[in-house]
Amino acid sequence: MPRMGKHGLHCRSSSLIMSDKPSGAYGRRLRHRGGAPSAAPNRHELPRSRCHCAALARLLEDQYRANEMDDAAIARADSLIIKDAVAQSRRAALWIGSGDEPDIPSDSRHTLAAASHALALEHHRTIIEAIATFCIGSACALMRCQLDAYVQGLYLSECLTDDKVRKFIEDRSGPSSGTMRRAVTSIPRIKNGALAKIIRDHGSALNSYTHGGMHQLSRRLREGSIEPTYGEQEVLTVLAFANSIAFSSLGEIFDLAGRHDLRRQADQRFVDDVQEWRARGLPI
Repeated sequence: MPRMGKHGLHCRSSSLIMSDKPSGAYGRRLRHRGGAPSAAPNRHELPRSRCHCAALARLLEDQYRANEMDDAAIARADSLIIKDAVAQSRRAALWIGSGDEPDIPSDSRHTLAAASHALALEHHRTIIEAIATFCIGSACALMRCQLDAYVQGLYLSECLTDDKVRKFIEDRSGPSSGTMRRAVTSIPRIKNGALAKIIRDHGSALNSYTHGGMHQLSRRLREGSIEPTYGEQEVLTVLAFANSIAFSSLGEIFDLAGRHDLRRQADQRFVDDVQEWRARGLPI
């Protein structure tokens, strides 16, 4: 892939200005072009395994499992399989952050949608590094943040009229996450897929991880001690989920830029990533 972008999203339009401060080692720079928005892009069917739905559902359903988990199943800071998964996830993040710098139309809809997906990519990198330093609870807390950024990008690009985009900008608090999730799960290409199922069935569990609820607390309690007791398979699932949302957001950025050739490359890179995980016996 060509060189890595060094800056975050930079946009100047009549309605908003976003900074060009560096976004980190894995950052992808998105450029904006003037003129009218491009025509709606042709959508490519996403790989069915994109959200690693089955493994994630198990993680989100088991509120108290860590209390009953065998010591051998608990994640350790020196776990070789977790280190291997972190290394692969870092490679994916570097691939996502490198390559061509797509031109995003400078209107507010495209700008805000691309910025939302860029935020999801930043959360992806943070989840990886949190797990690398064994801050597992913090990585779990960011799962909903990453998903919400992805959902907001879809909401802005596909669910709002131009008037509602202007209202979105004027209303600093924005719509509730529930409003955006309901709208996004009604999008035809989304509503019957794994993402919609996760949003519909496991929103409260994601909230619990984000806000320090029982899904988090139960994974810090062992007889006679308070310490992290996240399962090794659970940690691997969080990485897999973060990777899948990151590739999804990257694909949406390419669609916003009208670069369907790059979208196809991203989808193929994700399929290759999934196959490598399977070859290594990691959960999908």
